[in-house]
Amino acid sequence: MSRVNFGIILILGLMSTVAHSMRFDLQSGATKCISDDIKSSAMTVGKYAVVNPNEGSPVPDSHKLTVRVTSPHGSNYHYGDHVESGNFAFTAAETGDYSACFWVSDHKPSTTVTIDFDWKTGVAAKDWSNVAKKGQIESMELELKKLYDTVSSIHDEMFYLREREEEMQQLNRSTNSKMAVFSGLSLFVCLSVAVTNKPMPLPGQQQWQASLSFSLAYMAQNCLSMTHLKQIHGRAVVTDLHHHAIVLAKMFRFAAISPAGDLSYAHRLFDQMPRPNTFFYNTLIRGYSKSSSPSESVGLFNHMRLNCVDPDEFTFTFLLKSRSRMKIDAAPIVGSDEIHGIALKFGFCAHLFVQNALIHIYGARGITVAARRVFDEAVAPDVVSWSGLVVAHVRAGELEFARQVFDEMPERDVVSWTAMISAYSQAKYSREALDLFWEMNREGVMPDEVTMVSVISACADSADLETGICIHRYIDENGFLWMVSLCNALIDMYAKCGCMDRAWQLFNKMSRKSLVTWNSMISACANHGNADDAFGLFECMTAAGVALDGVTFLALLVAYTHKGLVDEGLKLFERMQTDYRIEARIEHYGCVVDMLGKAGRLEEAYRLISSMPIPGNDVVWGTLLAACRTYGDADMGERVVNRLLELKPDEGGYYILLRDIYVAAGRTMEANATRQSMKVNGASKNPGCSWVGA
Repeated sequence: MSRVNFGIILILGLMSTVAHSMRFDLQSGATKCISDDIKSSAMTVGKYAVVNPNEGSPVPDSHKLTVRVTSPHGSNYHYGDHVESGNFAFTAAETGDYSACFWVSDHKPSTTVTIDFDWKTGVAAKDWSNVAKKGQIESMELELKKLYDTVSSIHDEMFYLREREEEMQQLNRSTNSKMAVFSGLSLFVCLSVAVTNKPMPLPGQQQWQASLSFSLAYMAQNCLSMTHLKQIHGRAVVTDLHHHAIVLAKMFRFAAISPAGDLSYAHRLFDQMPRPNTFFYNTLIRGYSKSSSPSESVGLFNHMRLNCVDPDEFTFTFLLKSRSRMKIDAAPIVGSDEIHGIALKFGFCAHLFVQNALIHIYGARGITVAARRVFDEAVAPDVVSWSGLVVAHVRAGELEFARQVFDEMPERDVVSWTAMISAYSQAKYSREALDLFWEMNREGVMPDEVTMVSVISACADSADLETGICIHRYIDENGFLWMVSLCNALIDMYAKCGCMDRAWQLFNKMSRKSLVTWNSMISACANHGNADDAFGLFECMTAAGVALDGVTFLALLVAYTHKGLVDEGLKLFERMQTDYRIEARIEHYGCVVDMLGKAGRLEEAYRLISSMPIPGNDVVWGTLLAACRTYGDADMGERVVNRLLELKPDEGGYYILLRDIYVAAGRTMEANATRQSMKVNGASKNPGCSWVGA
């Protein structure tokens, strides 16, 4: 018997590394989320691609996707906007359901997009050909490495199964008590039937129904598509087993939370249940917590309470996950979530996974006091609890406290490392971010896509080309270079460090280029004054059928400004709005004002700002004021300063610029009057500063 049990465990361990491939259809304007239960520290890779309806031609814009991959607590692991294909890879920081959500924008007439999706976890996620190439190892050694990783995966899976077995034992004890009640009810029903002289099913018929219900439940648990599930459901209806407790539970669970399920179908099943119990409510709340409509979970919970169905600890875990993904503007709700109070009332706040969900929801809102209070109440906080507290301080902008909590952590995972590195990078503490990354590397923690993007950003902000090259080499050696987002970040980093040759080399080597890739390269060329290269990239981009956006045109306007092609730039600005239907933002207007100002066409620039459909800001008017100083136009400068002082009456820098314009024009009296007016109005100029790196 022990051999049989070990064989079952071994098979389950190997199954955890199997690759899942599927093809599904998605209507325009619809969203589909696919989730997988992944254990902590498991390597996961995935790739997706839209099936081109017109082979040999570019994928039409109506078939482009928006893709987001998230952790059980809602952290982003991958994001692709308006793409036709992509890849992602990460190491799971915690055990739970990881979701990949696909969304197609609404189009008229409606279109159906077919998507191929491949998701691999565990040993199957490794690129063994790349491992062999990088390590220059023989085939026998490669097979041994595969075997070692497989055995390691089975070893980890056995410990994971041991934990799950303890959970199942608790569930079995709960189920046994419920089955006792169910048996009593069954006996009561049988006696009632006997009293009313209703004919009982024959023994053979009972045995046949029991066998069929078991078969249907087994098939529902192992089915692979909604088509298959609907066939099972139809068979259950025909044989009057669609209300059988186990059959219904298996069908419902697949439809609600399976990667290939259908949440709306699950909700219709739920609506047909006369008295759904806690399990069915929890399953549907869990399904909505991972969907694009998390607010539905709160409505289900309220319905659950109205029907006097008691929640359990799982109810609050899924409910808090939904709550953390909802946008809430009301200050009282943001400050202290009422779900916390309800969980406290029912006595479930002592459960660790409920506490972790509470820490996460308060951390996502940057409410560190509440997150810390929940953390301190935890008897044995785990790495998820600590990471949630770090994120809470980061969201609140409290980097010192975040680092203090990070240093106190008894164990750190990739989430906590990434949160701290990203916080330093976003706060422009580039050296601290890079030092922490190398420390992470020494600790043997494998970074993910988010980590590496933050590290590259730190190199770009500090203009540290040498470290940037080292990071590029590290990404290549560890097999991350296929990620488009990392290549985009590297192109931006090389451009900001002034190394356009390396930026071009990386761009030309990329087999897949996203919209961000093209925009990054066009912006790099424009900012370095290589206008002709920017125009050439734009032509290649349009020829490839890549959809343009506002960032594309902003980079092109910068290129026209550097080139001095004012009329051509104005035509492009007009075409952007009329031909491409892209609304001009304040950045576009500022760029056109700068273009006109450098050409000395100050009156045109003034009229453009005055006629903007959006309010002008100090940056746009300040750009025109700088042009007035360049060309010595005191009258225009005076008009612009008056508009600027309406926006910022206490800014003394505008008075000084106007005074300099008067002095250059030989109008000494106006210059002195401007200086006196600055003192009377109490305006002051911010002191300047500079730094020199040794």
